[in-house]
Amino acid sequence: MAIDKVLVEGAGKVARSRMSRGIRPVSLGNSIQAQRQEAQAKKDTINNKVASYIDNLSSDVDITNLSVPQQSAITNYLMEERNKYAQAASEIATIEDPSDPRYMELMTQMNATKSAISNLANQVNQFKSDKADYLKDFDNGLISSGNNANDLGFISGIYTDEGEMGIGPGGALSFYNQSSDEFTPYSNVKKPFLKDSGTFDSILTSASNLYTTGVPLTGAREMLVKRQLSSALTQAGRDGLISLATDDFLSEGGLGLDESLFEPGRERELKEQVLNSYMNILSDTALQGQKDKDAIARRKTNQRGPQQTSETSTHYSPEFSGNYDDNGNKLYVRMPKDPSGKPIVINMGDITGQTSPAEETTTTTTTTESSTTQDPSEFKFDKTDSFTSNVNEFLNATKDSYTDSSQTTENNSGTASAPKIDDDLMNALKAVNPKATPQELVKMYEDAIKK
Repeated sequence: MAIDKVLVEGAGKVARSRMSRGIRPVSLGNSIQAQRQEAQAKKDTINNKVASYIDNLSSDVDITNLSVPQQSAITNYLMEERNKYAQAASEIATIEDPSDPRYMELMTQMNATKSAISNLANQVNQFKSDKADYLKDFDNGLISSGNNANDLGFISGIYTDEGEMGIGPGGALSFYNQSSDEFTPYSNVKKPFLKDSGTFDSILTSASNLYTTGVPLTGAREMLVKRQLSSALTQAGRDGLISLATDDFLSEGGLGLDESLFEPGRERELKEQVLNSYMNILSDTALQGQKDKDAIARRKTNQRGPQQTSETSTHYSPEFSGNYDDNGNKLYVRMPKDPSGKPIVINMGDITGQTSPAEETTTTTTTTESSTTQDPSEFKFDKTDSFTSNVNEFLNATKDSYTDSSQTTENNSGTASAPKIDDDLMNALKAVNPKATPQELVKMYEDAIKK
């Protein structure tokens, strides 16, 4: 089964979170470990034998063809059955009365022979089809590692022409089983099951969604995901559970569960172990998604520069003062949260770049005049005073100095020097334009100074 790009990405996310969790195979006793190693060695031998058999096949050889010994076994059986049929047919031809018991007996034998030959033909065709499927699945790496070593050895011998074929009563195709020292009907032979990629793909899809959402898996959400996974495991059946526990979907060796759980009758315990293991993986995936999502958000914040929030700002939000400058632009004021702090005046003309009609048709010449305006820093607002009266007093006293402070001064050499940055103005620009970048704020500040 092909796995698309989204699922592959999900696999990487799951694998990374699984390793961060530190999930490792459970600690088993020495005897169990020895049994596991012995079974794995046997499987390796079987796999090498099948791989060698496939490699030795010519490209023009029909892999469904029977081996010479198998053909001989079938030919001998067919010859015997044909002789039986011929003898019965010869004898029945001499009996004129169809109601004769011997006639009925011979007719029954002839029908049984025909049925046995037909049954054998069907089973041979099924065997040839199963053999072709097995060799292709093995070559594509689809055979699950969870197959029992003895069962796998028996079936691989059958499909690599090593199994001794026999024909039982009624044309039943059989093969000699060395473990039981008897012939086993082919219809009773346990076929190897494949890796349950379908169920695992659904788990990967869930993992990818949980990672993208970036929300920890807790509470009702965790319960819902667990129920969905439990339902998928139930549909997978015993073979699917063993595949999810043993195959290298995430790491070599699978989940590392005790192989005694794979014995018939322990499906409930096996399902519980597999369910808990994959829920841990999904929880880790969701947590990793949250961490990565937060990291991206922090990087974006750092790129934008520090932002003022209601918790860090030293002033309240701007409010219209009810006053205008000489060009008709609105004047806003941000009152300090600290009673001893200074208010911030915001001229909307400086921020928006708008000018009054008079400015568009006339040119004014600025002259430097000495005046005795009062320093704005001398004004301190008391929260008990009227907001409007304080604002008006502040604006009237600072109108000229607000304009003069934005002019360029000359140094001793007669050349113009850059004006000193007004922190209050810059803070006001940040408050009105919270999404502006530092570069954009500097440009706004320079435009305001020029005006």
